[in-house]
Amino acid sequence: MIRTIRHKGLKRIHEDDDPRGLIAEHADKLRDILSTLHAAPTVAHAAHSIERSKSMKCHLAVILAGSLLAAAAGATQESPRLVGLIDLMANRQQYDGTVVTVRAFLLVLGGHHDIASYFLCLNKEDAENQLGNDIWVSPSAQMQSDREKFDRMYVEVTGTIRVVRAANGAYTVGIKDIRTCKVWSDPSRPNLPKAEAADRAAVHR
Repeated sequence: MIRTIRHKGLKRIHEDDDPRGLIAEHADKLRDILSTLHAAPTVAHAAHSIERSKSMKCHLAVILAGSLLAAAAGATQESPRLVGLIDLMANRQQYDGTVVTVRAFLLVLGGHHDIASYFLCLNKEDAENQLGNDIWVSPSAQMQSDREKFDRMYVEVTGTIRVVRAANGAYTVGIKDIRTCKVWSDPSRPNLPKAEAADRAAVHR
């Protein structure tokens, strides 16, 4: 009888037997309840089954309330996917509207009294040689106030990807609604020293 389920957690456990998004201890009981509802030939039969069983009615109310709270908490705490800049540029439509984390070289152009432009570039060399391997950034207030701290650093940025059609018809990709931005690595003092990088490369030869 179940045709559609809006709650993502209930939909997953019913269709794929996947309890993600639900409280683990309620998973088995939810499977039983959903099976009973699905076996009912009509809505009236489903309602009658629930009404007839006080236990099922109580469990359904408690489980759904707890699972909805767990799902809401999970939605706010789940870590955004870490995406490489190359993947992002190659599959921009796939990521449009998605919250992601990107690590790239941040370049800020424009004086302090001008409107500055922010870009995430593939690396320092691409930025300095204007090779165009970049996406635009709509900076947060924190990024603007700490411009000197972030400019020409490798940063880790979390925000929402947006694909925008320019006046010439071309599509550009950028990141806005920035949640966090932090320095990942200083090009003058890389996270991985050259000697250590050479040693690692030799091991993999």
